[in-house]
Amino acid sequence: MLAAMAERAKSFWLETLGCKANQYDSQRLGRALTDLGWRPAAGPEGADLILVNTCAVTAEAGRKSRQHLRRALRRGAGTRVVATGCLVAFNRLTGEELPPEVLALAGGAREEEMGELLARLGHPGAGPPATIAAFRGRTRAFLKAQEGCDNHCTYCIIPRLRGPSCSRPLAAILAEAEGLIAGGVPELVLTGVCLGDWREGKSRIPDLVAALAALPGDFRLRLSSLEPEHCDPELLAAMASPKVCPHLHLPLQSGADPVLRRMGRKYVREDFLELVAAARRTLAEPALTTDVILGFPGEEEEHFAQTLEVLARAAPVRTHLFPYSPRRGTAAARLEERVPLPVLRARAEAARRLTGALARAAARERIGRREEVVLEGRNRGWSGRYQRVRVAGPPRPSGWRLAVEITAVAGEELVGRPCGEPGPTGEKPSGDPGPGA
Repeated sequence: MLAAMAERAKSFWLETLGCKANQYDSQRLGRALTDLGWRPAAGPEGADLILVNTCAVTAEAGRKSRQHLRRALRRGAGTRVVATGCLVAFNRLTGEELPPEVLALAGGAREEEMGELLARLGHPGAGPPATIAAFRGRTRAFLKAQEGCDNHCTYCIIPRLRGPSCSRPLAAILAEAEGLIAGGVPELVLTGVCLGDWREGKSRIPDLVAALAALPGDFRLRLSSLEPEHCDPELLAAMASPKVCPHLHLPLQSGADPVLRRMGRKYVREDFLELVAAARRTLAEPALTTDVILGFPGEEEEHFAQTLEVLARAAPVRTHLFPYSPRRGTAAARLEERVPLPVLRARAEAARRLTGALARAAARERIGRREEVVLEGRNRGWSGRYQRVRVAGPPRPSGWRLAVEITAVAGEELVGRPCGEPGPTGEKPSGDPGPGA
């Protein structure tokens, strides 16, 4: 049936859940299908094929992925539903099953898996395109450099779902970046499952960042999440390029060394704080964003207090707080020293108060400063420091970069006026959700 669909150039709709790596995988899959004669549908209604690129990093992510699949099945008997991504891998690991009407394929992450998916869709021997030249439905483009993870943090299932670390060739990454820049993408977001582990021969992540920053064109480069142990002086030096956003996302997870050891992290609290200090010595007023897991098994009140202390000293502009929930298949799920739910809720509320205050203070510090903003609709966008900015004046299209003087703040959001006439870096996106929506 699927082969017959492909021969008749049927339509497809792609839904993506989860991380930037998943978003990138969906773009490549959508491009591959289009190259093979399929056409993107305007929406899920009436599509011959709905592909759901799933996430399973948490139980909640898995629940949402299953919800998307059930919703896709309700579109009608004429629609074929395919599940790909991490939920499929998780189900294979645990023996769980998806609804029998869903064709579950590994797909997505690695070349051979995407080839398997395309073969099952009626294209044996086909593979993903070497590069993509557009990122449909989004202003910023994710540029994937690396796949998989070797860290095996005790709370994380991802190494078992996406496999060991492997890197894309430098030449392929640069060629893809050049195509995206030529297409008018204003910001490239360099991403990977464990981005800092990228390597090719003797080249490491600082060399990759330096090579991308040296490309000609009107664009800026942002790095997605980096493990603290990968952010060394060489990488900070490469990030000092004016084309690289002065923004680091470094997951803290906990500010208490005993908890970090139980998590399987590769640093201690003082390592993290020294890294933040080094970034502030090297880069121009850099912004830090971070992740924190609250209530990890065995977290005592003193450990939580140490986490708040590290956050106060590091002063992130944005903090993602994750109350711990056990993930089946991880080492931490077997730990018995669970934090009682009322205690966890109280700690989450205290952490939200602190991180909200830090974010508002960071916003106030930008008043009177000049920020470069990439708009993403409704005159709102992101500064290079990854702070949300609202721009005064008439509506401007998504994808424009403009210099903005910050005149006020509204909570954690910056408010400003253009320093001069803005100009587009490329065509306004069509707004067609298409593949990757």
